[in-house]
Amino acid sequence: MVTKTTRPPARMATKAKTVSSYLAAAPPHQRAALGKLRRTIKAAAPKAAEGISYGMAGFKHNGKNLVYFAYWKEHVALYGIGSRIIDAHAAELKPYVGSKGTIQLPADKPLPYGLVTKMVKARIAEIEETSLTPGTRRAQPRTAAKSDGGHQTVDDYLAAVPEDARAALNKLRKAIKAAAPNATEGISYQVPVFKLDGKPLVGFGATTTHCTFYVMSTSDAMRARLRELKGYKLGGGSIQFPAGKALPTALVTRLVKARIAENKTRARG
Repeated sequence: MVTKTTRPPARMATKAKTVSSYLAAAPPHQRAALGKLRRTIKAAAPKAAEGISYGMAGFKHNGKNLVYFAYWKEHVALYGIGSRIIDAHAAELKPYVGSKGTIQLPADKPLPYGLVTKMVKARIAEIEETSLTPGTRRAQPRTAAKSDGGHQTVDDYLAAVPEDARAALNKLRKAIKAAAPNATEGISYQVPVFKLDGKPLVGFGATTTHCTFYVMSTSDAMRARLRELKGYKLGGGSIQFPAGKALPTALVTRLVKARIAENKTRARG
């Protein structure tokens, strides 16, 4: 499987409150495949509850995150599968692009629904294994999350990325903290995410070739801000930049403060 960064959806409907409305806003040529993907997940996880989280279609099993999917212009992305399951299906996933816990599936080709079914069922098994009642839960070392590709803290995440990316992301992290001193940081969807007043604000991630700054917004105002940027590859609410070249602090500050203003406006709503 070719490694690539995990990114939020490029064309999500900003006001979508249900999976049905989210899919209705997808490009027409992708709706049939997305609808079948949704049905496939439901069939594999009949007890799962679906909803919208972080602008993606998501499913929960026994209250735990199961799997998410999102659409891009050229591909569909599955999130939250987990590195252990991806490694177990490495041979079948070899034709697809992915990163830790994420798989990109071409939008112009039939999706591997059978493989999706197997991975969703494997996720259910993982959730149920770690949700045993007290006294019967299997003892695990504190480092178990790291051993299957997870990270417990932002420091853990940064320690695992390539050295040049680490320098760029440390600078980005410092700029975010300075622009949002009251924000809290943690790991969500296997990447560092900052929250303010309990609401997602921004995040970042890295691969061996580049870094990504997630502004976690596809509002018209934010899209307009991003379109003004030159020299970067843009996605829906994200900016890709070279691993060896940090984003300018002034740019990060402007975007973080714009996100803070957006969240406050929505809270007043």
